[in-house]
Amino acid sequence: MNTEKFKYSSGTWNFEGENQNVNLVLCFGARDLLTEENYNTVKGKYPNAEISMCSTAGEIYDETVSDNTISGVAIELEKTKIKTIQVNISNFKDSNVCGKHISNALNTDDLQHILVLSDGGLVNGSELVKGLNSVKTKNIAITGGLAGDGTNFENNGQEVWYGVDGNALLSSSLHIEDGEYLVAWEDNRYLSTGHPGSYTYGLSLHEGMDIYSHEQASPLSLNPYQGPHGGSYSFRAKLSKSDEAIMMNFHQYDGPYRQYIQMVDYNLNIMGNDLGMEVDSNGEDQKYSALCSLDNNFFLAYSSLTDMGSYAIFLQKYDDQGQEEWASPINIVEASTQDHLVKAIIPNPNFINFNI
Repeated sequence: MNTEKFKYSSGTWNFEGENQNVNLVLCFGARDLLTEENYNTVKGKYPNAEISMCSTAGEIYDETVSDNTISGVAIELEKTKIKTIQVNISNFKDSNVCGKHISNALNTDDLQHILVLSDGGLVNGSELVKGLNSVKTKNIAITGGLAGDGTNFENNGQEVWYGVDGNALLSSSLHIEDGEYLVAWEDNRYLSTGHPGSYTYGLSLHEGMDIYSHEQASPLSLNPYQGPHGGSYSFRAKLSKSDEAIMMNFHQYDGPYRQYIQMVDYNLNIMGNDLGMEVDSNGEDQKYSALCSLDNNFFLAYSSLTDMGSYAIFLQKYDDQGQEEWASPINIVEASTQDHLVKAIIPNPNFINFNI
């Protein structure tokens, strides 16, 4: 195998050589520079080669990373046959089907390697690879990557967060570990289909996610009355964690507002009753609540409307699996002529603070 490099920068080409036996050329550059004119320049240097161009988020040449350039490598493979195929993702049902098509088109008895350079916005890379692998009849290496576009971000029609007409309302977020967060939102797809309520969806955010990762989002409880709450952020679901599990607190929206908890594991699988567990069957209105964890226990504080016509504050303690530690909630702030509405619960090493 023989190789030679070349580079385009500030309107000038710099070719190391002119090997006419080159049969494969790979070019990586800024999207605006991957023009027909520049393609023809490279083709003129290497007329017998298959040429592939791919946009990047920065071009590497020797030990330098640059923007707004083209970096290329021309390769002479003496005994290797090369076949290229180009497809348009819009002609396929999904990325998986596209991958199967490519694999079928290249699948010959002497196939040893597939190199894929793919659109980075419209193609689901994971599904593309699944499709490529599903047709293989022997151990064939598949390498490649998704195209980048520097620092240019555009609206490409992909919906990153679920929601109906943008109606996905952030509920809460939770730090899981270094590099990973759980985000939860009130999602009104269920409401839009004529049903009376909303679910709270959760998604793990991490460095390896892409624009298709939102497809992994799932309801954190199957109780259908977790909303809607519109602009009332404080009424949406709350999250907290122990070493063993994650607790979500929400109030059931159907009839008198009742406080509920739902436990999920760290893979966001629902634990126990998938409709959640009612906290307190007394009181007529329990919209206001706050949740925290301390010493691997959960503490839920909530306001409840009493017979006096005003709100009192109650507190319940749960173990790390979400089991009640107290037989019934403790009335920590009694009802009076003034309403007591929970706004926050803040854990300290030896005690808990309340904001009302």
